[in-house]
Amino acid sequence: MQAFTVTVPAAFADKCLLRRVDCFQQRHPYYDLRIDTSNRLVDFTSDRVDVGIRYGAGTWSGLTSTFLLRDKFFPVCSPALLRGKQKLKTPADLQHHLLIQDASMRSSGVFPTWRSWLQKAGCRNVVDCNRGIRINDSAAAYQTAISGNGVAPGRTTLVEHDLKEGKLVKPFDVAQSCELAYYLVHKKRSESAPPIVTFKEWLIAEAGSRA
Repeated sequence: MQAFTVTVPAAFADKCLLRRVDCFQQRHPYYDLRIDTSNRLVDFTSDRVDVGIRYGAGTWSGLTSTFLLRDKFFPVCSPALLRGKQKLKTPADLQHHLLIQDASMRSSGVFPTWRSWLQKAGCRNVVDCNRGIRINDSAAAYQTAISGNGVAPGRTTLVEHDLKEGKLVKPFDVAQSCELAYYLVHKKRSESAPPIVTFKEWLIAEAGSRA
């Protein structure tokens, strides 16, 4: 067995990657896959990491990056919020519900927010985009929405499974794009290493099947 370490954002691991790694292990049982879900920006040399999945503009010093996925952003909530006294019918109805603020990428000026989505939906002056609860982990934000405790800004990649299972619903058709994306990254000198080539080919195929 050859140990192979992958660093992945915690939310991406929870909502996307960990559901699929069994397929990789079955196809490539000779690799001992180790997944690091720390959200810190690891040093690929000192931390002995082979490959990573990062969310950003695609450029990181000393690393080669390969595009994987780009998200669309749109509100998601529990199906329960489509029923009852204050049911969601139009974006303006968000004024009656708790806004779950995803603060996981608050340092990025281009990451979509409630402010930018409400502006696109044409109701920025109707709904106070600054109120609500701020959570610095996307997966935790979605779990809060699944519990029926508010509306969260969904990202295609991270809510796909919960939408299919009916745990979350998309109450409106308005979606916002973002220039940031998921990339597979590794050290430049490791580009031809068999484990990296194998994992990269598998992950690109998985990403392509979801396009």
